[in-house]
Amino acid sequence: MILSLETSAEPASISLETLEGVVTSHFPNKNQVNVPLAEELETLLDKVNDHISLILVGSGPGSYSGARVGLATAEAIALTHDCPVVTIPSIHGIDNDSEKPLALIGDARRGSYFIITATSSQDDIINPQVEIIEEKAFLESYNMMKSSHSLFTFESIEKLPYSDKSYESVKQVSSSSEQLIKYWNTLSKAERDYYLNSPKEVLYLRPPNITKAKNPFA
Repeated sequence: MILSLETSAEPASISLETLEGVVTSHFPNKNQVNVPLAEELETLLDKVNDHISLILVGSGPGSYSGARVGLATAEAIALTHDCPVVTIPSIHGIDNDSEKPLALIGDARRGSYFIITATSSQDDIINPQVEIIEEKAFLESYNMMKSSHSLFTFESIEKLPYSDKSYESVKQVSSSSEQLIKYWNTLSKAERDYYLNSPKEVLYLRPPNITKAKNPFA
C-alpha cells in the first residue's frame, strides 16, 4: 500500500493506493496546512488496516513550508509502519499526456524566474534541471521552448513577466498526490532504487543565505 502526500501545491492532496485502487482527498493549502493534513490523513487511514509499504512526498517547487510539513508528517508515519519515504520533484505530479519534453516555469522572486525541465533521459527524469535566470533570459528561453516543450506553471500567469504578453502555450496546473503514484509506477527498478537511496529533502529554489544582511549602521 502506497501513501502519497503533495502539500507543496494548491490545493494540497493525499492519496492512498490499495489493491482496490487509489483514493484521493484534496484540501486547501493555507498557512497551517498541518491541521487539515492531519484531519484528512486520519479520515483516509481509518478506512484501511493494511501496512503502508512506501510514502511518496512532493518536494516542490511550491509552498516550501507546506512541503516541509508533508515530509515531516511522512517521516513520522514511516516510523510507525517501518517503511521508506521518497521525495519526488513536483514536476512529476503534473498530469501530462504530451510526448514533448516537460518544462515548469514560474516566479523565483527577487526579480528572477525559474525553468525546470524534465526530458526523457534518465538523469533528467530523476533530477529535473533547475535554472534560475533574470527576466530577459527567461523571455528568450520561453520563446525558444514554447513550440518544443509542454509548458506548465503552478502559479497565476500574472506572475510571469509582461503578463499582458500571450502565454497561451502555458497551462496553469497543480501537482497531485495521485499523479505522483502514477509516476512512481512507471519507473524502472533502477530508477526507484535511485530515489530510495537519495536524501529526503524538499526543493528550495534559492538557498536561504543568498540575501545579504542589511548593515544596521548604514
